[in-house]
Amino acid sequence: MRAKEEIVFHVSKKKVGLGIVAQAALAGLFWLMANIEPTQDGRLVAAKLIGIVLFIVFVLILLASAKKLFEKSPILVINSIGIAGSDFELIPWRKIKSLSATKSFRSGNDIHLNLFDAKRPVKIKSNLVDISFDELAALIRQYYKKYGQG
Repeated sequence: MRAKEEIVFHVSKKKVGLGIVAQAALAGLFWLMANIEPTQDGRLVAAKLIGIVLFIVFVLILLASAKKLFEKSPILVINSIGIAGSDFELIPWRKIKSLSATKSFRSGNDIHLNLFDAKRPVKIKSNLVDISFDELAALIRQYYKKYGQG
């Protein structure tokens, strides 16, 4: 079945690029921390160990983020049939019970889809697409209202 209307979102190279710059800066900071010379009584040994561990963690995160720059497949597709993401298969609009948009710094900007047949809501992260959280939430609501039971 071919969708009447379709909007396809790919990874925002700008947002991922800014994230990579921030992660590289933090990795550099932790590299400096890891290379602190300990005092004779060893008080900076813990800081040095923490710096080494955090440097390794941020380098791994940096590599995972860099991988996103080369992804070709869409991360979100919204059409007249339903909504699909890189983390979940197509969900027809008629199966969606309700929509709720949650804006939280702690958990990122999530849009929750509560489904009739699912025990947990589906989370859509807006931090990797080229439009804002509010625009994405409004777009999903618009499609849900037009093609779903909302």
